[in-house]
Amino acid sequence: MISFVLMIFSLIGWDKFGIPVFVNFTKLVSEHAPFIANFFAPLGQWSFMEISALFFIASIIIALINWKGEEKYVNSFIIGSADILSVCLVIAFAAGIGFIMTNTGMQNKLVSGLSTAMSTLGETGFIMVAFFFLIISFVIPSSSGFAQTVFPILGPVANGVETGLTPGTITAFSFANGIINLI
Repeated sequence: MISFVLMIFSLIGWDKFGIPVFVNFTKLVSEHAPFIANFFAPLGQWSFMEISALFFIASIIIALINWKGEEKYVNSFIIGSADILSVCLVIAFAAGIGFIMTNTGMQNKLVSGLSTAMSTLGETGFIMVAFFFLIISFVIPSSSGFAQTVFPILGPVANGVETGLTPGTITAFSFANGIINLI
């Protein structure tokens, strides 16, 4: 519970509310012990790295308090990590697809080709074609990874088509992802 309270406390931008005490404290520590302060941002400016460290350190403290041996701790840690690892791999896979498509120019060619081909479909035809999400959703079952892969292509295509990005397109995306999640 303390780690969750500290996490929430560390994500609130206190200096934006006129409370610079954490920024000032971090500056003071960096002057006298830079080897400590260089690893962490002030409370209120924490990001993914600091929150990850917080949870890791909290898990070690909890394991020490409720000591049942290092083997039990490591096994519990691995079991807990296994649930999130598959999501991390899917998101990394989707980011890799986006990176390759952007840096090879495939995204631009795909967007211009799809925009030209879909410009005469109208709103209903565009939404029907958008159901290709169902096929892609089989390959990328994570909704965030799915969105990261599809929207860099769909957004510019929809802007290039006369009808644009409509609520029906978003519904098609949600429907395709929801169907796969049900299965």
